[in-house]
Amino acid sequence: MTKKNNNTIRICFQNMNGIPLYSSHNKNGKICNFLTSNSIDILAMSEVNVCWHKINPEERWNERTLKWFTKSKSSFSYLHHDPLADRFQRGGVGIMNIGGITRRFQQKGSDFLGRWGWVRLTGKKGKMIRIITLYRPTRNEGKGQSVYSQQRRMLLNKEDSRCPIKAFWEDFWKELDSWVSSGDHLIVGGDFNEDATSEVLVNKFGSFGLVNALSRKHPTSQMPATRRGGSKTIDNVFMSDGLTFKYGGFLGFEDGFPSDHRTLWMDFSIKNLFGFATLPIQTTKKRRLTTNNPRAVSTYLALLNQHMRTHKVKEKALYLHQTLTQPISESNIKLLENLDKIRTEGVRYAERNCRKLNVGAQPWTPLRAKIRNEIELWSLLISQKKGLKHNVKQILRLNKSLYKPRLDHLTLTQMEKFQKKRNY
Repeated sequence: MTKKNNNTIRICFQNMNGIPLYSSHNKNGKICNFLTSNSIDILAMSEVNVCWHKINPEERWNERTLKWFTKSKSSFSYLHHDPLADRFQRGGVGIMNIGGITRRFQQKGSDFLGRWGWVRLTGKKGKMIRIITLYRPTRNEGKGQSVYSQQRRMLLNKEDSRCPIKAFWEDFWKELDSWVSSGDHLIVGGDFNEDATSEVLVNKFGSFGLVNALSRKHPTSQMPATRRGGSKTIDNVFMSDGLTFKYGGFLGFEDGFPSDHRTLWMDFSIKNLFGFATLPIQTTKKRRLTTNNPRAVSTYLALLNQHMRTHKVKEKALYLHQTLTQPISESNIKLLENLDKIRTEGVRYAERNCRKLNVGAQPWTPLRAKIRNEIELWSLLISQKKGLKHNVKQILRLNKSLYKPRLDHLTLTQMEKFQKKRNY
């Protein structure tokens, strides 16, 4: 992926192979690092595999990304009304808008079965861009919680006996027709779970005025298999014929998101996509204290109150009120100055410590990831030997990825000695 130029919107389509159910999972950090290091503006996700309303509020996506970006807006489409749904629910899609692109957000929508979702972004003179991400089920009727079985069950509840794959295409073409009729410029991508470069599919999209975006950009190149171990291009992007992009393509399996599918990316000029190029906005440095983060606000107030009590601000203010004279005396002036200094220091201290920031300042590299994992592994092993809180599954996973032999047989002294020898 090339370095992003100015006045460029970078859009990625990605089969996520599941978003973690917990904010503490290490995959979250890898997703954050990829988004920040590659300056992604729009991430269109498929196969999210999460039933979001069953996830604890503090573990949901918007809560996780508060630490990642100053401004972002995400929406997900999944099967809300399945009585058999658990937190892990196969399928579903989502779109994440990051940074300045959120100013163009106008509307979002989704399918009731979680098969596709979309956002509308506004441009010049009423020009609208609609970005759609989709996930088509595969036929595997024997698995009760597969996407196919979920959709089959919900369709039958509505007295609809169609095959979920047939229903997907019939319903999608109707939706696509309405989007085209609205006059929007469309970018449609996702996991089609079939050859998305087949003549039949390309011609069908062509009848709606959409072209195979990446194939048109690289006409002499063969489209690669987009799933690890697969043989077909099942992930693809189609867009309105009037749109063009400067750069784009498929990333290698090891170069994109932590997934078994390739990342599809496209760089559009803002002028081509929205009709004009806006002046760059001078963004402020990310703040730890924001009013839309109740936990940060609560911590900030607690720290500030503690600081005020430590310096006896209430008692000093009461004394000042009782001794205040007109004209104000020199001693009272000094006391006022002292109270103002204490308050200023308290505000700065509370804001500096109300939450930690994780903004991906350092680019991801395999070496940095390995070093981080080594440090984490040795810390966990030492905690385990000391009888402190630890995560056994995480220890086994890190041990397996870094060292072939198990290390938990070592003594505490041996572990601490080996840790000190490591030169990071």
